[in-house]
Amino acid sequence: MKNEDRILFQDAIDLWRDDQVIQTFEELGELIDILAKMNRGRASSRDLASEVVDVGIMLDQLKIMFDIEVECEQIRIHKLTKLKNRIRSHMNMRHNI
Repeated sequence: MKNEDRILFQDAIDLWRDDQVIQTFEELGELIDILAKMNRGRASSRDLASEVVDVGIMLDQLKIMFDIEVECEQIRIHKLTKLKNRIRSHMNMRHNI
């Protein structure tokens, strides 16, 4: 995360700490709504991108608030490794058929 983003997020946390988790719920709900609309052809990729960014910003703030940035990165690496292994396994099974 860029230092200027971290400073901005910390300023937001300092101002609205108690409301940030609730705001995250709202942003997640908006993302769910846009995904449902996309599924029915009633939203644009721009709408989806906007909501994905909003959720990402809130998740970045939560990582700072709860001091879990390092832990999240470690878990991300682990989960990506698991995904890579599952894909390889699936691809190997397809080639053996």
